[in-house]
Amino acid sequence: MKRITFILSAAGIVFTSYLIVIGLLSDECAFESPCYHFLGIPAYWYGFALFFLVALMLMLFRWNIIQAKTEEITVLVASGIGMIFSGIFAAQVSSSLSNLSGPLLGMIFFTGIFGITLYSFLKYQNNK
Repeated sequence: MKRITFILSAAGIVFTSYLIVIGLLSDECAFESPCYHFLGIPAYWYGFALFFLVALMLMLFRWNIIQAKTEEITVLVASGIGMIFSGIFAAQVSSSLSNLSGPLLGMIFFTGIFGITLYSFLKYQNNK
């Protein structure tokens, strides 16, 4: 199960890294969508940090640097925070759906739902 959790966290790192690169290169958010910020920082940076934390904990556990309980608690807390965080931003997106249409609507909604889904699977996989 740890392998699946690591793969999911790696997928999250890849996705949020893409969002970060687009944001850094163009000063805009990916998919021509509005950028959501938390405490002045784009939301995707927080997603990257949480996915990275999960992957790091799994690697440290694999290398016997930390104990299983530390890894499990950290992954559960990070995935719980990620679910809440992604849910808040998905709700913000859904409140502005009336102004959007077409592919843009799908991609904006996808980013929030992607986060919720990955963090939910992380939480589920780590509980097994």
